[in-house]
Amino acid sequence: MEKRQLGSKVLQPYAEAIFDLAKKNNLLDEIKVDLYSLITLIKSSNELKELFFSPVIKRSVKKALLTDFVNKLNFKPETTKFLYLLVDRNRFIYIENIFYRYELLIYKFRKIDIVDIVTAVEFSPAQQDELKSIIKAKINSNDVELNFSFNKELIAGFIISINSQVIDMSFLGQVYRLKERLFT
Repeated sequence: MEKRQLGSKVLQPYAEAIFDLAKKNNLLDEIKVDLYSLITLIKSSNELKELFFSPVIKRSVKKALLTDFVNKLNFKPETTKFLYLLVDRNRFIYIENIFYRYELLIYKFRKIDIVDIVTAVEFSPAQQDELKSIIKAKINSNDVELNFSFNKELIAGFIISINSQVIDMSFLGQVYRLKERLFT
């Protein structure tokens, strides 16, 4: 399932609606698992992607397929109704983007800061835990969620993005900064 973009004015209300419903019924994690499971299932099959995301396939067929999945996977009724709503409004194609926004709402509600880290090499679990503790203390956060990605072009070090702040501790970043100072 490729990332599909649509303005926040259109998708955000869907994320907020499922978030409000989940919060009201104390189902934040359960609905998150339901949505994640479905997205993972769809991403694993090109046939499912075509069925769910094709504008040619009738809504009734998509709903029948969804019914089969939600029954087998024991989804919460709130999740099922939400998924049917997305099908009815031709927004199911954006399920991954809506899910991402739903996750952000959960993090904000639980006061969890999201930290994106790009590294040249993979961090061990012990290094990840240590970095998480350091970041948590530095930004005075209840908790942090670390999202790691890898880029060998950094050569060594890492780049941390917290909210709108970027801290570049990579060798490549140092080379660029040195180049700037030498040639300006």
